[in-house]
Amino acid sequence: MSQLTHHDRYDYNPIIGREDFNWPNDKRLAIYFGINHEVFSFGKGLGAQLAPSQTSPDVMNYAWRDYGNRVGAWRFLELFDKLSLRTTALMNGALIDKCPELAKACRDRGDEIAAHGMTNAEAQGHMSASEERAMIRRTLDLLEALDVRPTGWLGPWISESHRTPDLLKEAGFRYLLDWAHDDQPWAPPVDPVFSGDQRHSCNHRSKPGGRSFRHDDRGCGSAIVERVRSAPTGSGHCFASLCHGAIAPDPSSRPGAYEAEGRGRSTDLVDDSGRHR
Repeated sequence: MSQLTHHDRYDYNPIIGREDFNWPNDKRLAIYFGINHEVFSFGKGLGAQLAPSQTSPDVMNYAWRDYGNRVGAWRFLELFDKLSLRTTALMNGALIDKCPELAKACRDRGDEIAAHGMTNAEAQGHMSASEERAMIRRTLDLLEALDVRPTGWLGPWISESHRTPDLLKEAGFRYLLDWAHDDQPWAPPVDPVFSGDQRHSCNHRSKPGGRSFRHDDRGCGSAIVERVRSAPTGSGHCFASLCHGAIAPDPSSRPGAYEAEGRGRSTDLVDDSGRHR
């Protein structure tokens, strides 16, 4: 058998035996809500699918994704306003031009703005070094037009080249959300831009490292409740709930969200700021 290759970004470090830590106010579980705000190209490029398309251009799936920015994301913002929770807005840079009202609404409600590449119509893993560096710079330039300077990055499609963390560090990013390899945030000495606090424990769409509730908001809410109930007592942990506007909360799903929020605030384990620290 040939020797296994390694990314050389961090070493194996089992969760047992680590130094104990708490979140602020001596909390043991941090919950954050991330909303993916994404834009796509019509008739070309990558795109999430509600169902396989039989023809091109793929009108059905494009319209489904576009619904997320026109309607679904606004329902999420209304819901989180009622719950008095801020979110992490995982934002494509192209959203600034394509959906300016949505981008400004996230900023104005105090959400943390994290960069999510230029567009989800492309993945950066196949780009050359110069192309990837330019894409990161362009994304930052657009998001800075909101008078915010993102310090976190989630790659479109969780796609990376071998050099992505180095380019992000070079651009001034402080945390990277692509690697769902731990339940605790951490910054290994080898590569300080890394962070482990993007454990995909509940996501509307399939992501590595966690459960997926593609069309079941109530199921996602139940997963949050169960995570709060079974929160580890040994050390601080993080729970991420990621949402997509194309799969928006409807009235039948809201009881699950309210239950999750209520259970979180009723326990002394939880810090529910909804944002990265």
